[in-house]
Parts: sequence; C-alpha cells; structure tokens
Amino acid sequence: TAQSVHVRQRAPGLTRGPAHQTASRAKCEGGRMAAARPGAGAAAEAFRALVQVRRSARAFQREDAAGLAAAKAAACEALALAQRSPSGWNLQPYRAVLVQDSHVKGQLAHAMVGGNIRRVLEAPVTVVWLADVKPWRLIEDAVRLERQNGAMSEIQLAALASDARFMLGGFGGDHSDLPSSSVAQQPKPGSSNVVGEFLKHRGPDFSAAEGAANAVEQSLKRSLLSLLSEVTQAPTINASAEAWAFKNTMLAVQSYLLGMEALGFQSCPMEGFDARRAMKAISAPASRFSVPIVTSSGVAADVKPGEAEYESSQSLRPRFDFEDVFCQDSFDFPLVRQDRDAAD
Repeated sequence: TAQSVHVRQRAPGLTRGPAHQTASRAKCEGGRMAAARPGAGAAAEAFRALVQVRRSARAFQREDAAGLAAAKAAACEALALAQRSPSGWNLQPYRAVLVQDSHVKGQLAHAMVGGNIRRVLEAPVTVVWLADVKPWRLIEDAVRLERQNGAMSEIQLAALASDARFMLGGFGGDHSDLPSSSVAQQPKPGSSNVVGEFLKHRGPDFSAAEGAANAVEQSLKRSLLSLLSEVTQAPTINASAEAWAFKNTMLAVQSYLLGMEALGFQSCPMEGFDARRAMKAISAPASRFSVPIVTSSGVAADVKPGEAEYESSQSLRPRFDFEDVFCQDSFDFPLVRQDRDAAD
C-alpha cells in the first residue's frame, strides 16, 4: 500500500541513500481530484485523459485529399498552440517545417532509419523540428517584439538583452543565413556591434568562426562561474548553444504532440534519422540549425505482424515506479503518491 515502506532497487549508479529507508516518507496527499485547485476539476480531468490516451503511433492510415487537408489544418492549429510554449527570454529558438508534398516526403523518407521511413511515407503530415544553434542572433528581434508589445519598460528590455547575451554569448542580430521571409524585420544598420557586422557580410566561413568563437567564450564563462559557485550562487551556462536550443525546442514539441492528440490525430516522435539528409530534404541552413526530432502525425493504423520494432501502438507502455523517478526535497527521499494503487 501507499503507507507501507518499500525499498526499491534503483538503476546502477542511482541507489538512494539512507533517507530512502526511513519510514516517514513524503506523500502526495489526497485523491486525484483533491490535487486540483477549486474550479480546475474539468480542465484537470481533460488533461489527464489526454495524457493517458496519448500513444506513439507505429503506423498511419493513408488519407485522401480531404484527410490530408484536415490533417494539415490540425497541424497548423497545434503548431500555433505549441508556439505558446515557454522559452528562455522568449527567444523561441526553433523553426518547424511541415511536410506534405509527396516529393519532399520521399526525400525526407530517405533521411529516416528503420520503420521511420514507412511512417514518414504513410503519415499525412510530418514536422521537422529545427533548433537554432545560434540563438544569440534572435535577441534583438525578441527585444523588438517585446517593445512592440508594450508590457516591458526600457530598463526591463535592457536587462533581457543583457542577461540573454551573457548566458548565450554571440555577436548580435544577424539573419544572413535565413530566408528574408522568415524574419519580420531585419536589424537596422549599426544595431549590432562591429564584430557582428563584420561577420555578417563575410560568408559561411566566418559564420562558422562566429560559432567557434562563441563556444570558446561560453566555455570560459562556465569555468569562471563554476569557481564563483564555490563562493556564491552563480548561473549555470549550458554545455552548448545546441543543448540550450534543443531544450527549449522540446517544450514546443511536447505541446504540439498533445495538441495533435486533442485534435484527433496521433503522432510518432522520431529520433532515428540522418540529420544531414533531413536538413537537405527541407533546404534548411545547416550553419544555423540542428534537428532534435521529427514528428509524423495522422490517424493511427493497426501495425501488421513483423512491421513493429517493439509492439502495437495500442498497448500501454510501462513506466518506472513513481518513487524511483520523483523525489521530495532530496534526491535520497522518494515522493510517494497516496493514491498510487488507484493510479497504477
């Protein structure tokens, strides 16, 4: 029961300390609905049902013209909702390319691996997610967007730009490697610093040098901040700009997956692909973006015998025990659900 004490064997290297074996363990008090704030019951139940029903589709139904149009409309709605996902300094460091054209689908399928080839060909819509590996180039646009919105003072805007530049590095707002249609407003002449303007007009070799310079700059910052952390709290800079961009992009991806599920379409997030070929298939600039994930969506179909790498998309995949994943106040102290038996 939830009140009894269980000492579980964790994965190698993740064994809990002595606190795991104490009897006074933290519990998530109350039943399922008791956890919701007053008035949130219906929304909580809807969200719970949505998350519980979501599965990764292993195969998709072939669609006619009407089905293709419906899937595209749903994908556009889900993408709009996904853009409401949070991101650091509201930089939104991602692009998403929706693929429906049969020729592009064929090229993208050649970038996929294993069963993902079939899924891209079957699904009515596939989205290639692109993480901006030079997110510092978005800072000026983000400041401009916030200024137009009018909710921030000039002092707050200056702090946003300063904080973002410190954490991300970079030389300024350069969009020379993006299609002009993808940038609402190019930076005004002189808006970025001298180094940024120099790199901006010197081609791909200097674009690569910009990325290398930023990596060195950020590495030095991480070392200094690590030393400072011994004295006082200091912010942690991500291991790379790509890591930061992937992290923020995946927040949008999860919202998109749930959005498609709510709109009646199942999805399959896929990591099995050749990123270089995928970028080439959608004509994305490799100097600016990296591909964290590709998602295909449609109406799930039954998997034919021998086609599924693992199992049917209709089965409920297992999860590790709640207490082995979530902790209370300390890594050594498991968080226990009072309604665990009902949840299982």
